[in-house]
Amino acid sequence: MSIITLSCLVAGENPYDNAFAVEIDTMKLVSLFREAIKEKLHPKLENVSPNDIKLWKVDIPLEEENQKLELVNTKINVNIKEELKGVELKPLSKISKHFPSQPADEHIHIIVQRPVETKEVHCTATYGRKSEKFLWAVTRGQITLSSLKTRLQTCFTFSDGIENEHIIINRESEKERIRFVDDEDLACIIWSQGSKVDLPIIVDTCKQCLILAMFFYDIHTT
Repeated sequence: MSIITLSCLVAGENPYDNAFAVEIDTMKLVSLFREAIKEKLHPKLENVSPNDIKLWKVDIPLEEENQKLELVNTKINVNIKEELKGVELKPLSKISKHFPSQPADEHIHIIVQRPVETKEVHCTATYGRKSEKFLWAVTRGQITLSSLKTRLQTCFTFSDGIENEHIIINRESEKERIRFVDDEDLACIIWSQGSKVDLPIIVDTCKQCLILAMFFYDIHTT
């Protein structure tokens, strides 16, 4: 019997604050390792069956900056297989097949991927004097500014020529408006809350962008 310690991280969580270690016998099956991880994380995965958990073997050093660590730390929707070079562990394979000996210290060895979760985002959008409420049901991979802007196009009547790139979405924080600058910014706000999320937003349009777009359009059509 050979016991090793594997450093694990739930996908989407901070590697410095939320990494955890699990001891496992290398002769045990991956399916039993999944059960051990669920028990370790109780009650975080209370409503998740071990069979729905995916485990990925990775090699991410924590002691120095590197591209994989940056992706894990900053990108919520990181592609584990492509961007982190992850290898999925099949449930009936033995741990020894993937880790014949103790791997390097201060490295993330396992990424724990939960089943696809859908968030109910209850949006209250204000544009000028008009306010609209709507439900936006999304998975982690579907959270993009573009899709939210497309949804807003169905709620409000914007000036002629206004496209998604001209729409600005802000949220209020302590009497200050903070602009959503990219998809990760929006995803962080939504995914840091429970399954039901209240998202009050203030919508504006970039008039200068529209003027420039119309200017270049006139140049190309004359």
